[in-house]
Order: sequence, then structure tokens, then C-alpha cells
Amino acid sequence: MDTTKSYQKMCENWDFQTDRETKAGDFYAISFRSGKSSRKVFVTKDNELFDPNYYTWLPRQDQIQEMIKGESWNKLNRFYTFVLSLKLLDLKMFGVHNSLEKLWFAFYMKEKFNKTWNGKEWK
Repeated sequence: MDTTKSYQKMCENWDFQTDRETKAGDFYAISFRSGKSSRKVFVTKDNELFDPNYYTWLPRQDQIQEMIKGESWNKLNRFYTFVLSLKLLDLKMFGVHNSLEKLWFAFYMKEKFNKTWNGKEWK
């Protein structure tokens, strides 16, 4: 499970956070602000609904795959084409998508919202 700061940043998209159902075993990043600093702590909650202003859902790879429409073979074919388009042999792009959660999430966001992650934000 990817819990890196870069994956948290990818998952903070408002459209994505409000388009889901809460399930047991979900992972969240929680922002706490004290003075000028902020930190994130990971928790797993059971069937609780959280305000996306304070909690960021961090989907697992299997959850992302379930959100993508289509038959399994069709999903894999589209995902394969997407991964080839990223040119992951370019070390700069490899660093941006260096986990399967990041790759599948980037694919989901491209298909659902037509957004691409540039390493800092969705465009």
C-alpha cells in the first residue's frame, strides 16, 4: 500500500474524494495543523464517512481497479496502452509513477476526469 506524500497529494483531488462510498478497511491520511506545520497520520476506519476537507482517502490498488468501468480484459488492455503512453523509461516519469497505486490511480483519473498528473498537480 502506497502511503507516500506524493500519493497523498495525488489523492487530494476534490472530484475524486466526493465520488465514492466509504467501506470497511479504507485508508485515510489525516491533516493536523499546529502553528505553521502540518503532518499526516494514516488510519483505517470501518464504515465511517469523513469530510474530505480533513481526511484524504488513499485507495488501494484493488479499490482503484474496481472503480474503473469495463470487463477485466478490457481494463487491462486500456491500462497497458496508458502505461505505454507514459514513457516510463524516461527517469523523470518513472519517479512520478513509481508504485502500482500511482499508475492505476493516474489511469483512473485520466479515464474518469481526463486529468493527467505532472508530478505536482492534475491538469
